[in-house]
Amino acid sequence: MKTKIRFSIYFIVGFIAWLLSLGLMLPLAMELVLPSLHITEEYKYYDLFVLVVFAINILICSIFFSWYFGGPLWFIISWIANLSKGNYDPPAKKQKIYTKKNKLKRRYRLYEEVIVHLHTLSVSLQKAEHDRMELEKAKKDWIAGISHDVKTPLTYITGYSALLLNDQYNWNEEEKVTFLQEIEGKARHIESLVQDLHLSYQMDNIETLIPLQLNKVNIIEFVKTIMADIANDPRAKKYHFSFHSTFDRMQVEIDEKLIHRIFQNILMNAVLHNDEGTNIEVMIEKVNDAHIQFIVKDDGKGMESEVVDHLFDSDRVTLAKNRLGRNGLGMSIVKELVTAHQGQISVTSEKDKGTTIVILLPIKKEIRKDDKSKLK
Repeated sequence: MKTKIRFSIYFIVGFIAWLLSLGLMLPLAMELVLPSLHITEEYKYYDLFVLVVFAINILICSIFFSWYFGGPLWFIISWIANLSKGNYDPPAKKQKIYTKKNKLKRRYRLYEEVIVHLHTLSVSLQKAEHDRMELEKAKKDWIAGISHDVKTPLTYITGYSALLLNDQYNWNEEEKVTFLQEIEGKARHIESLVQDLHLSYQMDNIETLIPLQLNKVNIIEFVKTIMADIANDPRAKKYHFSFHSTFDRMQVEIDEKLIHRIFQNILMNAVLHNDEGTNIEVMIEKVNDAHIQFIVKDDGKGMESEVVDHLFDSDRVTLAKNRLGRNGLGMSIVKELVTAHQGQISVTSEKDKGTTIVILLPIKKEIRKDDKSKLK
């Protein structure tokens, strides 16, 4: 029953109860109490005593109704006041509004919906505050991580530039080319980090739409090139990469930049989170005429089930946490990019037995009226 209807019923019943009490108390006072005190109608102040009895009745009923209806209101107001001050715990009196059977006492049932909604609001606000603090911490850690990532290649660029500009040494052409190649490589790494940061910002902005720049690409050579780039990374020198495919050539419609980010992230995760000597295998299979499947498998450390369960969590706190590390984008964003291609991604992993990531993509992306590739 809604509070409005219940309040109307309580008010009508209360009014009738007051009239009945008044109709009972006045005759009782006039016929029994006042005569016993030798106060009769002939008494000079008889009407005044009757008025006092009437006033006492009103006072008693007012106190009762104030306690019955006003008590819960004061409880609700104090709870709202606590919420406005950032105190999300219910008033200390909250335990007293319930019976031993954990049901609201009768006079509080009048505002049952309000109390339930207040409790829900309190829990929601408390969770929101906790999430906000977690998000702020994650953002600070993320910024620190990005600063570290940018600082490392900048140190190399500064060092090699200083060597080239040092007049005390005469570098030969081969050495100069080597230095310039290192500088170029580190500059590209910084550019990649900036792109990650920009993409991350776009995904934070719910209103931002990122249209896919689709091109037909030979996916076999495309993935092989990404693997070669990762294998040549100094951090991946002691890892063993292998590639297998059931065909030599396959044209697939993809956004090259975003798919490159997906595979770069997944492969670098396999490097950064596993010990040296880990085997990393990439397989490409044609599922049917409409879909192609990518399998990235390693025999490394693996992950516990609770980590796998939350690997693709997309709430803002988890999203910020997942972006930490030296690999740029997190797995939650990888899933968003796969979804933007109308694909699917899944992960299976077992502690100390390795991880397998499976990505299913359409060979030719369907055109939908509502397809805006909205990233959350």
